[in-house]
Amino acid sequence: MSQGTILYVGNFELPDRNAAAHRVVNNAKIFRALGFRSALLGTVRGEAFSGYRRISSPDGGAFGDIDLWERAYPASTADWIRQLFDVSDAEVVAEAYGDLRLVIVYNLPYATFKALKKAFAGRGIRVAYDCTEWNGFAEGSLPKRLYKKHDEKQIRRRLAKVCRDIIVISETMERAYSTREKFKVQSSKFKEEQSAVSSEQ
Repeated sequence: MSQGTILYVGNFELPDRNAAAHRVVNNAKIFRALGFRSALLGTVRGEAFSGYRRISSPDGGAFGDIDLWERAYPASTADWIRQLFDVSDAEVVAEAYGDLRLVIVYNLPYATFKALKKAFAGRGIRVAYDCTEWNGFAEGSLPKRLYKKHDEKQIRRRLAKVCRDIIVISETMERAYSTREKFKVQSSKFKEEQSAVSSEQ
C-alpha cells in the first residue's frame, strides 16, 4: 500500500534528456522502494505551449509507476521572470494526487521555492529542496547572469533558514546546512539491495 505521493518539480528534461532527469528518476525509484508514489513535473525545450501536459512513459518497466509531466521551458525573458513566481502549474498537477505528502524542488531559484512553499503551506504539505550545486554561472542575458549570482547566494546562505528538509549530495553541503533536517541520497545510482537513503532528524 502506498504511503502517499511525492511531487518533484524542476527544470529536468523528461524522461531522460539530461543528467538532472536521470537523478530525479533514480530518486523516484528510491522513494518507490520506501513505499511512496512519485510524480515528476519537468520541462521541455524547443516547444511552445501553455500550462503543462502529461507525457507517456517510454519504458513501462522503468517509468510505468512514475507519473511524468512537463511544461515549456521559458522562451523569453518575460517567460523566465513569470516562471520565477508563477507556480500554478505545480499546484494544478498536485490536485491530481489526493494523497500528496511532499513537494521537492529541484535546483530551482530561491524565489520559486518560496512561492511553492507559500502555495502548499495552507494544505499542510511540506516542501523540500534538492540541492545539487552552488553555481552562480548562467548563460544568457546580463540580467539573467546577474540574477543567477544573486540566487546562488540566497540558496547558500538563506535556504536553511526557511527550508525544513534539504536533500544534499556532498559533505560540504551537509555541513553548510547542518542546522536543518536533511535527507541525503548517498548514491545517484539506485540499488534495490542496498539502503540508498539516510535520514537525519
